[in-house]
Amino acid sequence: MHVLSIPAGPVISTNGDPNWTQFDFFSRPRPAGSGGRLVDMDDVWDGLILWVDPTIRIFAVWSDEALSTDTQQHILNDLVRPKLLAFDGQLVLHGGLSGTATGAIGFIGGSGQGKSTLTASLHETGLSLISDDAFVVQAGTAAPRAHRLYPSLRLFPDSLSRLFPAAPVTSAVAENTDKRRVPFEVGPPEAPLLALFVLADPADTIRAERLTPAEACMEIIANSFSFDRNDPAEARGRLARAADLARLLPVFDLHYPRDYAALSDVHACIFETLGLAPPDKASA
Repeated sequence: MHVLSIPAGPVISTNGDPNWTQFDFFSRPRPAGSGGRLVDMDDVWDGLILWVDPTIRIFAVWSDEALSTDTQQHILNDLVRPKLLAFDGQLVLHGGLSGTATGAIGFIGGSGQGKSTLTASLHETGLSLISDDAFVVQAGTAAPRAHRLYPSLRLFPDSLSRLFPAAPVTSAVAENTDKRRVPFEVGPPEAPLLALFVLADPADTIRAERLTPAEACMEIIANSFSFDRNDPAEARGRLARAADLARLLPVFDLHYPRDYAALSDVHACIFETLGLAPPDKASA
């Protein structure tokens, strides 16, 4: 077994609670009297196991095989951090955030649906890029706010060459993907959340369709992170948070062809749907 390490330090918490910190099983014994909880993470990475002790807020991750430093950081930032925040009772969505002058637009959807390409292309129009992979939403009775987990932009080579023809210096994401990490001018860490767009399956026509609160709730749940999907109490809490957000926030299905030439029309559809003026790139 191989323990994954975090050179950058403790895992962030966005709600003001003490940070989760990593515990090295191989260098010191498990704390006396600590049972903790073990979760098999085969659904996101083969041979990966996560253990947490919520009483003293420590965790450990280990893998069946040795993994590169880039892969370890990907697992910890993109897979483990969201799970720990979900364990804390927060609503963590799998999606990207683009920033406008009045707030953030969230784009959610499964892996490979084009979240990173769309957020990167909007960044090129003059919107800020907050993150491309995961964010926390805080709703309650007030207007929803979105908080990124960490700044991230990861693109496949074809998107990289089309959106960044100047070929920026990139780095590897992980051993199991051709995606590259792309440097960018980072937007604000949090912002009011204006709307969510669900990236629907590719379509020939470009359109945004407003979802009912019930439909929106189901999409939010489907695109949220959980610590343990088999835990009924956690599922109830996630449903309640998703329902609260769906009542407060407009959520749209976004249909469009996955064609780089169509992106400017997709941008126009997004801005028109939200009643926003297109950004002035020269002044951004």
